[in-house]
Amino acid sequence: MMPGTPRPAALIMLLGLMTGGTLPADDSALDRPEVMQVVSLAQWERVLEAKQPGIIVADLWASWCVSCIERFPKMVDLADRFSQRNVTFLTLNLDDPQDASGIEWSNGFLAGLGGTFGHYRLDENLTVAFEALDLMSLPVVLIHDGSGKERHRLTNDNPNQQFTEADIEAALEALLAGAEAP
Repeated sequence: MMPGTPRPAALIMLLGLMTGGTLPADDSALDRPEVMQVVSLAQWERVLEAKQPGIIVADLWASWCVSCIERFPKMVDLADRFSQRNVTFLTLNLDDPQDASGIEWSNGFLAGLGGTFGHYRLDENLTVAFEALDLMSLPVVLIHDGSGKERHRLTNDNPNQQFTEADIEAALEALLAGAEAP
């Protein structure tokens, strides 16, 4: 987003509320400490390594990604359902480090939704992040097996094949059963 360009905050807040999220009634989110821990690309890799040998689900998102915001409550539900099965859920926010309003909104959104998993924010510009993580669009869900190998990359790159929480759940069940998901 260009500096000085108004953020479609009303749309994003409405979507958050429609999908079960709650937002502060005032500007209290601006007074909160960051919910997301800031990491570099190298630190993100170390975060993933530290979570092994369990299965890791990494949800890559940004405040400007409407489908990310719509899906987020479902990720919180999945994290709760799989929490006792050696599955760790993490989020990686890709808002531009210079986009203070997007970062503030994202922190408030996460604080309002809850969830017991780790939230991280990449301290790289969007172009560098997309290139380094081999991304074409958001949202993206990466699922790593217990050895740290990326086994599933669920994306919305193909408009005719959008992934759902059922796809995430099927991939997790297959990994937990020791089989490869279809």
